Amino acid sequence: MADFVGDRKKKFMERRAPPWQPGQSGNPKGRALGSRNRMSESFLEDLRATWEKHGARALETCAVEDPTGFVRIVASLLPKHVDLSVGVDAVQFVTTFRQALDLLGNEPPSSRRRINKVIEAEVIDDADE
Repeated sequence: MADFVGDRKKKFMERRAPPWQPGQSGNPKGRALGSRNRMSESFLEDLRATWEKHGARALETCAVEDPTGFVRIVASLLPKHVDLSVGVDAVQFVTTFRQALDLLGNEPPSSRRRINKVIEAEVIDDADE
């Protein structure tokens, strides 16, 4: 009985197998050049023409009649992630700032001098003790 099931499965898999070898294309000539492009270009041209004719009015109608849907549309067009992180090298910033002060000939206010001393202070790590 086990051989009968195994043989049926093997025959089924042979019938299902594609007539080409792994790594070989099932359509060696490929898609006709420009066939998908023509359809896409035609669709986008129709979309552009319709948008020019009805776009602004459609947006206004959507905003008034379905504000939730309007917000969904706007949200779907916004990027999902915006990275606003800015790396700042504090030592380089202080050095450049001091050079700018020297070039301008300006003395920093007394409160800035105290901040500069804090920046110049040595950091002592508890693990070093």
